[in-house]
Amino acid sequence: MDVKFLPALSLNSSYHETKYISLMRYYTTLLLILILSFSCTNRKTPSPEAAVRQFYKGFTTGNFNAIDAVLSDTVKTKEGDYLNSYSKTDFHSLFQWDSVFKTSYEIQDLQNIENEIVVTIASRSLRYEFLKNNPLVYRRKFSFKANKIAFTETLNYLDTDWKVWENRRDSLVVWTKAKHPEIDSFIYDLSKNGATNYLNAIKLYNAEVLH
Repeated sequence: MDVKFLPALSLNSSYHETKYISLMRYYTTLLLILILSFSCTNRKTPSPEAAVRQFYKGFTTGNFNAIDAVLSDTVKTKEGDYLNSYSKTDFHSLFQWDSVFKTSYEIQDLQNIENEIVVTIASRSLRYEFLKNNPLVYRRKFSFKANKIAFTETLNYLDTDWKVWENRRDSLVVWTKAKHPEIDSFIYDLSKNGATNYLNAIKLYNAEVLH
């Protein structure tokens, strides 16, 4: 072979090799995109039972992302005669309030009744401990919309001593207003700051009155 053709042959070979590598990268990237898309579309939506378990586990472990993942954009709650509506931002505030008291939730029973979940919960916290109802045991119902929690209602409380609860709460409120008025609005403040003041009032009351 004439040596004058060697440079041309080398350049032609490099061109085809570069083109081949580029095509391989393109098809590899395309394949990865297809795999990821397939994975996302086939990811299982949690069952109603799993969603409720994840909801309470999120509160117990302090993981709001787990809670957020199973909530509708708006969640309605019913407690007795009181009906409230919460956005996810509102729910995050309640989560922060609850977390201050180191609340835990144990599911004692869970039933699926026509795609509504009814659970029996035993909940423990520093607040319930002070109010002498620790654990607080109750039954709660969850309803769903588009596979997300959209409504939840407290059905009833089990063996709760409301007389003791109210006496302890009222004594704390009256004492705090007299001794530490700077934090006496805690009972109406459902923010993280309100919960912090509530817990501080309990600690001060325990130290100064129940020591």
